[in-house]
Amino acid sequence: MSFIAAAWNAMLEADTWLLHARHANAIAKRLEKGIRQHELARLMFPVYGNALFLDMEPAMKDGLRQKGWHFYDVVAAGGVRLMCSWNTQPEAVDAILNDMLALKT
Repeated sequence: MSFIAAAWNAMLEADTWLLHARHANAIAKRLEKGIRQHELARLMFPVYGNALFLDMEPAMKDGLRQKGWHFYDVVAAGGVRLMCSWNTQPEAVDAILNDMLALKT
């Protein structure tokens, strides 16, 4: 446990957690902007953090999964959840947006 605690202490003391959170939130906003710009899916809820909830066509969901993308179905709401993290790169956002554009019907 001391190994885990040391990493967490360093992250909390240096505000590294805040830097990571800001990055994840900014990446989520970048993804939101691309989805809205190209009308790729309907946003189910406003994007306030690092998660996007989308109402996505079944063909697009299946196509993205076939291309190797991983996301969760949100059963109660009938959509999908996309998560951005501290290490999600802008290139990954561009890649999923390009894949979504290719699958758009």
